[in-house]
Amino acid sequence: MAEALRELTAERIVGRMTQETALHSRLQDQLREAEDEIAAAQERQRLRRQLEDRMEFTTQQRLLLERKQRRRASIDHDECGDHMPFVGSVSSEQHSRAAHVSSKDTLVQAAVAYGAGVKEREFVWQLSGLSWLPYSLQQEGRECAESKMFEVDFKEEDSRYILVFSPHGGCLNHSPDDPDEFTEIEEGTTGTLALVRKQAYYG
Repeated sequence: MAEALRELTAERIVGRMTQETALHSRLQDQLREAEDEIAAAQERQRLRRQLEDRMEFTTQQRLLLERKQRRRASIDHDECGDHMPFVGSVSSEQHSRAAHVSSKDTLVQAAVAYGAGVKEREFVWQLSGLSWLPYSLQQEGRECAESKMFEVDFKEEDSRYILVFSPHGGCLNHSPDDPDEFTEIEEGTTGTLALVRKQAYYG
């Protein structure tokens, strides 16, 4: 470049300097515009995050409302709650029906191997802060805690499960992330821990 400039006359050098000055001015304007565009993009990004936070909060509040409405309905149907009706002992009529069934005739035996083809897999679901779990469930309007979905037999489409846990052995009505995937536990069922299988067309 230096050799090329040596061949320029003073007049041409002045002309080139004028061109460079004008180019420098245009570049400065473009740099300022680029900085303004970056600032505007940053502001749009910040607003998008705020909008996402508000949308997520709205979704969580909607889910909380639905859970509380389901809990209210369960309490109204005496499926759960702090004042469940007392369930008495088996009636005498049921005892008499059970006693009527006897095996006084010839003993019949049959054997079926249900263990054939059983798939096994270990799944660890760790819950911490159990002392706070009842308060969290009450605040969220839920009856029990739910695990993430896990698979046992990867070749079987319906071999998917979740675990549900009630700290006080209460209702096990759960609210899975995808209610179409997992069947609801029978209404009024209570307990501490349950294994829920993916809903299948055959059962």
